[in-house]
Amino acid sequence: MKWQFSVLLLLTLVLAGGCFLENDDDNFKVYGYIKDEDGDPIRYVYVSLGTRLAVTNSVGRYTFNEVAYGSYKIEAFIDTDVYAYSFRYTFEPTQYTLVVDKDKKVNFTGKPR
Repeated sequence: MKWQFSVLLLLTLVLAGGCFLENDDDNFKVYGYIKDEDGDPIRYVYVSLGTRLAVTNSVGRYTFNEVAYGSYKIEAFIDTDVYAYSFRYTFEPTQYTLVVDKDKKVNFTGKPR
């Protein structure tokens, strides 16, 4: 009987211990695409999320991994000193506050100025 109690206690502690283990459920991904009004990708667009920065790739995709739960300002922009075509676009939506409580997809559209 004593060994059965020990096994039951050990099993309970092992199962309950999983509740206290730290996991990645508190980290999320924020990603999206930046395209022009015709649906063509715009590369080399910067996207800021709080203090973090990402750049779109050749298909217009950006990604922020391991984003903690919270509220962040997100904005898309192009460095006009680096890319000659950058003066042609403004991005919608404009800067706004994004609440990250799960993986989020945020797309931007580049509109001609």
